[in-house]
Amino acid sequence: MNGRVLFMVQQFTHGGSERQCATAALGLQQRGWQVHAAALRPGGMRAAELAAAGLPLPVFPVRSFASLDLLRSGLAFASYLRQHRIDIVHTFDVPSNAFAIPWARFARVPRVYSSQRAHRDLTPASLRPLEKLSDRLAHRIVVNCRSVEGELVSQYAIAPAKIHLLYNGIDTALFHPHGPRAALPFSSGALPSNALPSNTLVIGTVCALRPEKDLPTLQRAFAQIAPDFPHAHLLFVGDGPERPSLAGAAAAANLIHRTHFAGSQADTTPWYRAINFFVLPSRSEALSNSLLEAQACGCHILASQTGGNPEITHNLFPPGDASALANLLRHFLSAPPRPAPPLPSTFTVPYMLDTLAALYRA
Repeated sequence: MNGRVLFMVQQFTHGGSERQCATAALGLQQRGWQVHAAALRPGGMRAAELAAAGLPLPVFPVRSFASLDLLRSGLAFASYLRQHRIDIVHTFDVPSNAFAIPWARFARVPRVYSSQRAHRDLTPASLRPLEKLSDRLAHRIVVNCRSVEGELVSQYAIAPAKIHLLYNGIDTALFHPHGPRAALPFSSGALPSNALPSNTLVIGTVCALRPEKDLPTLQRAFAQIAPDFPHAHLLFVGDGPERPSLAGAAAAANLIHRTHFAGSQADTTPWYRAINFFVLPSRSEALSNSLLEAQACGCHILASQTGGNPEITHNLFPPGDASALANLLRHFLSAPPRPAPPLPSTFTVPYMLDTLAALYRA
């Protein structure tokens, strides 16, 4: 018999953990589970999707973990869990771990699961003591890659038996190679937004333009290969604080006419399909949704040898090594065109839902 499960994130916004949480909530509801989707902040694009499916969306506001909000909302949360006889609480990010896990245990919820979906060096210092408390109180800690599992065991002395691997699930009904392909605009502003020639080879990435993504390494690699492959162009899909410096570097290298900034896109699938070779050069990564989505959309994927990336692809280069990435790109650009391998079933939504359901019934 399927039970009553409450999922929680800080807010149902556009991030990867939020998408995975919403996907799990909607998928298990369709399989007959009674699902609640809670948050610490109201709103967000995923909240609208969940509300449209009729899921309860309680909010337990916490502005600061050093304020009285924590006590007021915690008591309200425990009351909600008892009132609705919740069998399982599963949190999907650090703030919801820190808030919900202690209160769920206080409310005597039978099964309480936290999540670790990124490496701990990204956890705010103020939340690390609460994260350690949630580690002790959770019945299981769900991770999305072996790399994070190894970190928890080796650096935080968490018993392997307490950790459960749940790979990210990609919806292949949304992310697939067949469909509209974005026509890349020129980024200089001086030229009209025309489609690039049909023989263009696009090297690109879809991510927030933040320092930890180490996008200058991708730019330097592109500058090394650009003279030998005049039909290759570089595409950045996303926005963030690194965009001005990336644009400046492209101009300084005289590659601005072959570098394109699409900005943030609500629907990324046409942009993935416009990319032939997807590169993720991050210095720190757990299991990247964008890397999986790119493969599902038919891209050849290349990634830095860090975190969970080796669990997805063998096309790896050392973090920060632009020359190694350039050599890898030369290999792909020089080879005869061939289809990219399909996304393995272990990274799809049905597999994720099967794994979740088995965990909850164990």
